[in-house]
Amino acid sequence: MYRKIIFIIIMILLFISNSIAQEGVSLGLGGAYTAIARGPEAIFWNPANLALSSELPNFNLRLYSLGFNFGNNVFDIDFYNEYFTGTGQEDEEGNKIGRKLTDSDKDDILGRIPDSGLELLGRGDFSFLAINYKNFGFSIEANAFLKASFPKDAFNMILTDIGHKTYSFDIDAEGLSTAKANLSYGKSVLKNKQKKLFNGAISVNELAVGFTLSYIKGLAYGEVTESDVKVIIDDQGFNAPSRIVAKSALLGTGFGIDLGVGAVLNNGWQVGLAFENIPGYIKWSNEAKEYIQTFDLKRKIFINEFSDIEIDDYTDDIENELDSFSQMLPFNVRLGVAKYYKYLLGNFEISRVYESIGISVGGGIDLKFLELFAAYTRANNDNYFSSALALNFRYFYIDFGVMNRGGIGNSSKALSFATSLRFGF
Repeated sequence: MYRKIIFIIIMILLFISNSIAQEGVSLGLGGAYTAIARGPEAIFWNPANLALSSELPNFNLRLYSLGFNFGNNVFDIDFYNEYFTGTGQEDEEGNKIGRKLTDSDKDDILGRIPDSGLELLGRGDFSFLAINYKNFGFSIEANAFLKASFPKDAFNMILTDIGHKTYSFDIDAEGLSTAKANLSYGKSVLKNKQKKLFNGAISVNELAVGFTLSYIKGLAYGEVTESDVKVIIDDQGFNAPSRIVAKSALLGTGFGIDLGVGAVLNNGWQVGLAFENIPGYIKWSNEAKEYIQTFDLKRKIFINEFSDIEIDDYTDDIENELDSFSQMLPFNVRLGVAKYYKYLLGNFEISRVYESIGISVGGGIDLKFLELFAAYTRANNDNYFSSALALNFRYFYIDFGVMNRGGIGNSSKALSFATSLRFGF
């Protein structure tokens, strides 16, 4: 039990930091929120929706929203229970007998790891103020993103007999944290009039466009820009020539522009299209540095010689000051459609976020003051299952949402959580 708790804590400490949403409901719908976000939520999802009809009051204050995700693409709690909790038996002295991995176990573990290696992902989003008055919106938020990957060869070398070959230990890592102030506006271009499209097959009752201007303060940035780490083994011994280059910076400044289109059709369907970061960038000019580390034994040695080696004699560490540089933020696109039918909601969304294509299908049910939501999402070659509940009293709204990657419960490889609280006046 204690080892499982430690394992979970380590997972959280390492990976907390890619939540797909900032609110509980948007997370419960798998991020399929571009068509139906209203009020302060429209600032983040689709600013055009600020101008569309809504049951919300004219003035709304979202006191906070919080979303975070942590996880990986390979391991889950079932994996830990299967291979690391021991046999459950004790020896004559009462000590637990550890489990010895068989060749079949090792093959199974390696089979779970894709050729791209073990990927660790984390993201956190926090908004501590978001308000809208009619079709104007303003918000302040903070975001953090972390991505790292470790090569499959590292596990191959640990789990199998070391052979005469070259093992690759290349790593990839990137981290970014920012704070943003957003100003949004939505403009109705068609309201209470029908505009027929496609020879009258579709009629638009409402149509709006909108934009969000963002002032971005980069807090910290770090990235491994080059990695060439190898372990070479043959009859003459081994060597581990390596070169790792990374750069980092603090306190940058940038701007971003988001655009959106929202529409309500005569058949009740709602459509939303949003473009984020066109452009979006941060210019890093403070503490911009490059770090280069190389290691080479200059010759091949045998393992019994390693204790006589002074590692520092074969390692070079170089630190360079960098000129200011600009970092372009990822260009994201989302297209969503949704429809309410009495107390039921159905929606669908396709998106390209952080260079990953995702498809979400979800729905909800309105039980007067209690709303329930659920969705299935396919992204990153994996399955995501999400759900949420909300208490909606029009002038008071609070929600909670969760999402699992790969499965539910112990079979989940990643967990997301989001919640928000909103008042109307």
